Amino acid sequence: MRDGNGISDSGTSGLLIVGPRVTLRPMTREEFHQARRAFVPDPAVDPDPYAYDVAEVDARYDMLAKEASKITLGVFVADGVGGGEAGASGAPSPVHRNASSGSGAYSVTEAPSPGAAPTRATIVGELAIKRIDREKARCDLGIRLTHGAVKGQGFGGEAFALATRYAFESLGMAAVYADTMGGNTRMRRILDRLGFRCYLCLQECYDMGGRWEDRLDYVLKRDDWEALEGHPRA
Repeated sequence: MRDGNGISDSGTSGLLIVGPRVTLRPMTREEFHQARRAFVPDPAVDPDPYAYDVAEVDARYDMLAKEASKITLGVFVADGVGGGEAGASGAPSPVHRNASSGSGAYSVTEAPSPGAAPTRATIVGELAIKRIDREKARCDLGIRLTHGAVKGQGFGGEAFALATRYAFESLGMAAVYADTMGGNTRMRRILDRLGFRCYLCLQECYDMGGRWEDRLDYVLKRDDWEALEGHPRA
């Protein structure tokens, strides 16, 4: 059975992934609306106009429950976050598993309910663990921050690092995939820093309204990630 966040009751309905400044967790309907209301498309990577529509956002939220191979999480930062502590969310950091990583201290646990924690936090984006294929042990990651004011502060990079670790350690993936446009230099830097390898370039894949952008496909294999993290499998 799945709840309104598209998260299986069997293990991720109360998923809480906590990093030094960023927390990933399922969104309530209102938080989903907050993210969509705040969204401002970046013309460099998303030239299409966007207008917030309550009915469309409600329908999209309801669709999350039907996406069996996808986990959609909100990207939250504590109000007034500065240097950040592990679990900088206004709530104590419940710890199931801790490790040091490229994103700093890290914990995963099951919260009582999607909206229970963290408190006093602002949603700054959405992250999707999608096309989850448990037979082939692979998935894709995608992220979208709400607007330019929250970019360039490391939130996206930390969120991506947390989701990558979760995919390997908790979902048991053997490979994590991602893609981006050639001109999306921020995303390319994040992927390079985390050890993703660009294995395919589809030239002039995206029509950006007067210009064409390449699509770059990336992959990070589990063995390579473990070598980078310094945590070889037992």
